[in-house]
Amino acid sequence: MNGELGLRGVRALGVLSLVGVALLATHLGEFWPYSIYPMFSVAGRPWRRAIAREVSDVPAGELWQTRTVETLAGRAFPVAEHGIPQIDFTEYVNHSPRWDAARVAGLRALFATPLRTQALLVYEVRGDVDDDGTAHTRAEPVVLLEPTRSELRPEPAATSLLGGALPVGAFPGGEVPGGPR
Repeated sequence: MNGELGLRGVRALGVLSLVGVALLATHLGEFWPYSIYPMFSVAGRPWRRAIAREVSDVPAGELWQTRTVETLAGRAFPVAEHGIPQIDFTEYVNHSPRWDAARVAGLRALFATPLRTQALLVYEVRGDVDDDGTAHTRAEPVVLLEPTRSELRPEPAATSLLGGALPVGAFPGGEVPGGPR
């Protein structure tokens, strides 16, 4: 009887494993227990994302304002259509506690093709849900990427989304080493 229970257990584990593999294989690796997307594990908790906006036609005085997602300046820039995975872009921006020339040059490299003709403003966006269940967003501009120069936020936000102070101002002369010449 013990051997029979053990064999049934092994069969049950085998069937469950096959079902899991089948679900992962047919859903491009996205099956809830193994998901890289946080919607299941962090629902209702604060979140962070990065977005880019095309701001070539936006007056300079409107660029550096912190806004809600609904009131952002410029036009949405579809990163996926330019071969940039949204999750990689978000991770790069959100894991930059200090913006230095190397980090900005990396971002410029990511957007090299669109930056030939467009100006992009990169935002760190955070959201949360209050006790009443209302969602709130706050988009803080981080870096302006133009065809010939890059500029960091000219005034510090109270804190970056990672808890540290954001660097102040543009690089000397507005140029970032590694940017286009």
